[in-house]
Amino acid sequence: MFGLTNGVDSFQLLDSVTRFTGSFGGEAESMRRFTGTAAAVAMTAALMGCADGTGQGGDGTPGSNPTPTSGTPQVRVLVDLAITGGFIGRDDRVLLRTDGSYETSTRSRSGATGRLASAELTALREDLTAADVSSLPTRMIDPNARDLFEYRITYDGHTVVTDRTRQVPALERALDRLERLVS
Repeated sequence: MFGLTNGVDSFQLLDSVTRFTGSFGGEAESMRRFTGTAAAVAMTAALMGCADGTGQGGDGTPGSNPTPTSGTPQVRVLVDLAITGGFIGRDDRVLLRTDGSYETSTRSRSGATGRLASAELTALREDLTAADVSSLPTRMIDPNARDLFEYRITYDGHTVVTDRTRQVPALERALDRLERLVS
C-alpha cells in the first residue's frame, strides 16, 4: 500500500501497520491474519532494503546506505489518518510527511500521491498543534451511534480514534483538511 520511502524505516512501517490493523473491533480474526501477512511483507521489504546478503550496502560498498547530512532535514511521517466504517464500508488512508508530500489509498485505488502547498501544510500544522492531540482521550466514540465513520489519526506519537460526535474544533479542521486529500 505505502512504499518504503526516505525517512520511513521498516520498523515504523511495521508499527503503523500493526497499530492500524489493531483498531478494528468485530473482525478480529481476519485482522489478525492481515496483520501477520502485513508484518511478513514489511519485514521482507526491510531485509531487501537493508542488505544484499554480503553484509555491505545495497550497491556493494560498505556503509553505502544513504544517510542525511547534518544540514539536510530528514523527511518523516507527520500525520497518519485512517477513515473506516459506515454502512458503505469506507476504508481510506492518508500518510502525510513533514515535507508536505502524501500518499492516499481508498478501497478503489491506492498509491495516489501529491504535495500540499506550503500555506496548507502550515495551516494543518497549526490546527494539529491547537488540537493538542496528546491531551485528548485516545477514544472519542459514541457507543450509541451507528454507521458512523471512524477516524484514527496519529500525530506526534499520539493516536486518537473518533467518530466526530465529540467536537474539538481544531481537530475537526485538521480532519477536514486531510479528508479532502482522499475525496
